[in-house]
Amino acid sequence: MAQEQRNEAVARQWTQSVPVVAAYIRSMTASFHDAQDILQEVSVAVVRKYDQYDPARPFIPWAIGIARNEVLAYRRHAAVERRVLDDDAFALVSEAFGQNLPQSDDLLEALTHCVNQSPDRSRNLLRLRYLEDMSYEQIAGRVRASVNSVKVAMHRLRQALRGCIEEQLSKKGAS
Repeated sequence: MAQEQRNEAVARQWTQSVPVVAAYIRSMTASFHDAQDILQEVSVAVVRKYDQYDPARPFIPWAIGIARNEVLAYRRHAAVERRVLDDDAFALVSEAFGQNLPQSDDLLEALTHCVNQSPDRSRNLLRLRYLEDMSYEQIAGRVRASVNSVKVAMHRLRQALRGCIEEQLSKKGAS
């Protein structure tokens, strides 16, 4: 395969797989910023190891395998950080993400729609918690509310998002 064709193939496949791989990595790490760092490492590893990829097999499970190795390396280096999942749960989540599930794009689309439909205050709470990786205590200080009210608001927000996503997916399934 010519270098230009190889580069185009890896770029196309990697771009399509990033949402699933990023979600997998985020589910395995406690920090959004660490997940971003790991995703960059996975990206480099995918490009470096692309010649080992068998085009007869699905790309996403192959990329998840690389991500799994990078997450394991991260966990070894960050042994002082508390584990979010035990080894059995880690293996189950890895296996689930390794399956090339066609509904993952639908799920991401539904989530995006539902977040965009949320009130500004709710989107701000999501941004602070999941993008800025703030604790409930930090968020409470930022929004001038009690920690308990932030926890309750986040719980209600997650329930509302779950309901909205289920509704969006059922609409998509009915069409």
